[in-house]
Amino acid sequence: NSLGSEVLEYFKTIGSAMATTGEESPILFGGTGNSLAVSVAAILWTGWVTCAYTIYAQSFGQRRVNPTDSNLIYTTQPLFSSMFAYVLLGETLGFYGYVGAILIGTALWMVSASDGGSLEANKT
Repeated sequence: NSLGSEVLEYFKTIGSAMATTGEESPILFGGTGNSLAVSVAAILWTGWVTCAYTIYAQSFGQRRVNPTDSNLIYTTQPLFSSMFAYVLLGETLGFYGYVGAILIGTALWMVSASDGGSLEANKT
């Protein structure tokens, strides 16, 4: 139940930060502001940029790429996630992580190397 207590602690911290509007707290890029403004900015960033914009950008891109290529791009997401985790956080893969990466890479190679890999090419 460690995860449950961490989640509860997270929400307590957010709630107390939003309740104490008089305290000054640091803002990114040097300025200072009250904790309510920081909380609202974080909520807006999370809602607009990491959710709404990414959904819009995904839809925008999918209109311009055929379905097979789009699926191949999405299949590489775990590979790119692990590469970013390695570069930014210093995380490493375990045995099963490497096995999964090899399986994903092999599947991508098999689909892209086949003659009928694209649905657009199969249309008559």
